[in-house]
Amino acid sequence: QNKMDFAATAEGHKTYLRSFLARGFKALDKLTAIDLQQEAALCANDNDNDEAACCGSRSAAASSSLLGLGPESAGLLLAASTAEASLMSAIYWVSCAMAILSGSFGEALEAQILKYISSCRDLENSGGFSSHPLHPPHLLPTLSAVQTLAILGHLESIPERKRLIHFITSMQLPDGAASAS
Repeated sequence: QNKMDFAATAEGHKTYLRSFLARGFKALDKLTAIDLQQEAALCANDNDNDEAACCGSRSAAASSSLLGLGPESAGLLLAASTAEASLMSAIYWVSCAMAILSGSFGEALEAQILKYISSCRDLENSGGFSSHPLHPPHLLPTLSAVQTLAILGHLESIPERKRLIHFITSMQLPDGAASAS
């Protein structure tokens, strides 16, 4: 009886973890769409039409009023977008929990995880990973990304490993501690 109860509970947890990540990716897609709308509106309203100055300005979009949203909805959206900083860590912890339960995400969700991790890699400059494609590389999301890839059995998918190693070792301070960014 206890083995059956544990198996049923474990399956319930696995289902929840899959649903949690799927909902998170859907919410991220919605936030990205709103970011793009805001950015387009800011660029359209920019008098000098300097594309470099107006496009990519997430902070300007966040500080301006959000199109079509009341104060309460805008506040919730801002709270959700600030949670992006912990997204890579959340993916890692959910992957840990799924591994402990001997579960899998399924092909589609695993592909979405891998695509997200790949989109957070800074191959142009540092070689590290960020918590979100719009954020700068940082040691913690780099650790979370590499650990998640290891858990999922995709360490071979890390291109230019020497750059990644250089990023990690460049964070080491003279006293042996590490700087996060």
